[in-house]
Amino acid sequence: MCPYTVKPVNPEEEAFTVKAAQLSRRKNVLSQRETEAAFQTTREPQNGAIGLKASSVSKFGLLDLNFTQFFPDEPPVFSPALTPPPGARPDR
Repeated sequence: MCPYTVKPVNPEEEAFTVKAAQLSRRKNVLSQRETEAAFQTTREPQNGAIGLKASSVSKFGLLDLNFTQFFPDEPPVFSPALTPPPGARPDR
């Protein structure tokens, strides 16, 4: 499982790392099934891909937002794998 770094709101406190199993959803937050249902009501097929409905885009004001408002941290850097995973096709 992936470890997550938790950054406290108070800048005087230090960040710490927790395991994914230690994270849990609060009771007043949507369940996984409710989240899936909400996701399905805001998307539709568009030209062979899945996209957001125009009504959802206008309702939530998504055109006024940019990527950094959703993900304020630096983008992750992935190191290339030295050995291919089992069953991977070799490069040609």
